[in-house]
Amino acid sequence: MKDNPFDSEEADAILGGNVAICEYFATKSEEGDALAFPTEHTKSVKQTVRANLNYYKNINQFIKDEQSDTYSKIYVVIQTKLEEYFACAAEDILKDVYGEKYDTFFVAQTAEFGEKAKKNSPRKNAE
Repeated sequence: MKDNPFDSEEADAILGGNVAICEYFATKSEEGDALAFPTEHTKSVKQTVRANLNYYKNINQFIKDEQSDTYSKIYVVIQTKLEEYFACAAEDILKDVYGEKYDTFFVAQTAEFGEKAKKNSPRKNAE
């Protein structure tokens, strides 16, 4: 019997979401050393993702620990921006790792999502 292709760290990362994708591919897998920025940076992709993972883990802990509403609101804004970063970074990483296969998958998923959105549109349902 063949091994289950979904029983791997790679599959777990992909199913785990943007943060997990970035953490696995940039810092834990062999692909991490091959990832590079398109322009010159002082830090590597691996170093940048690792630093942002630490910031993200810290900000999540700050949110849990903070008693002040003022600071909590600031931390939530920072958390949201880091989540935006991880969404963009995960997309770029998947494109780099899987290349054309990912592009094909992304186009198909986007089209399917668009069709579902049209079917569930309040405007269409009202007509």
